[in-house]
Amino acid sequence: MTNYTPNLRDHRDLENSLRTYKQEGVQEGRQEEKDEIALNLIKEGFSDEIIGKVTGLSLEKIAQIRKVLTL
Repeated sequence: MTNYTPNLRDHRDLENSLRTYKQEGVQEGRQEEKDEIALNLIKEGFSDEIIGKVTGLSLEKIAQIRKVLTL
């Protein structure tokens, strides 16, 4: 087993944390993009089934987006 100095270990921990945060940010961005696409499709009059096929969102999530749109 390699003995790391505290600074190197801290640096690697920081790198791992940043990598995790970046991945989470990318996933969040993708979800926001799907939500926006669904919103635009709703505005254009597409059915929930078509929106689900296009975006991969569940019918429940699409219903939530529709609800927000009507508020």
